[in-house]
Amino acid sequence: MNLVLTSEQAEELQDVLSVAVRELTHEIAATDNAGYRATLQKRRHVLAEMDEMIGRVLALPVTATDTGEALERELSRAGD
Repeated sequence: MNLVLTSEQAEELQDVLSVAVRELTHEIAATDNAGYRATLQKRRHVLAEMDEMIGRVLALPVTATDTGEALERELSRAGD
């Protein structure tokens, strides 16, 4: 899958993902249902991976015009 974002979009998505990961951590700690906890842990893992990928791309020394291409390359590598 390929995804092309502007730098601003990537930064906003990373912020949303970071908040979601933190909220899931609290929700995981608060649940007593083992099946639900496992589902939440899987979701947190996937979202944390996405957050890390976007962070790596945003840290690259690229211009605003090729940030989308850099993110696309990173996401493509993650899908391999």
